[in-house]
Amino acid sequence: MKKLIASVLSGVLLAIACAGLANAAVLDRDTPAGSALVRTSCEVDYSVVIPADMEIPFGSLDTEIGRVYADVMKIEKGKAVYVEVDSQKAYNLVNTANVAYGIAYALAGADAICFNRVNDPTQFPLNALIEQKTWDAAYAGDYEDTLLFTITYR
Repeated sequence: MKKLIASVLSGVLLAIACAGLANAAVLDRDTPAGSALVRTSCEVDYSVVIPADMEIPFGSLDTEIGRVYADVMKIEKGKAVYVEVDSQKAYNLVNTANVAYGIAYALAGADAICFNRVNDPTQFPLNALIEQKTWDAAYAGDYEDTLLFTITYR
């Protein structure tokens, strides 16, 4: 019984040792040179951080409402991740009690958001621009709009 266990154990150890040689080349007197292929692989992976909840102080003419930046950016050479920003209410802060009233604004910084380098550190600030005459004509109340962000890889 001990011989059987010892034979099985040595067979298992030999199989493990041979498995390690499956990816090996043997050099000897007849084959004194050889080569080894070394490789790796990196999958495309990206994620972009966008502002989620932004507050514009009433009366502010130019307010940074957040930044867009890459959290992960593993892309192929010659490709990029583009971020498009659109407004659900046509860049109009709409009064939540009465949609007939609104405060028009422009969004600066949203027209050219592009990440085209691996681990791109670029941050794109987004600024809400509201003219003084627009503030002066605004009624009291709560106003809001929703920005829609879309990323594409090409």
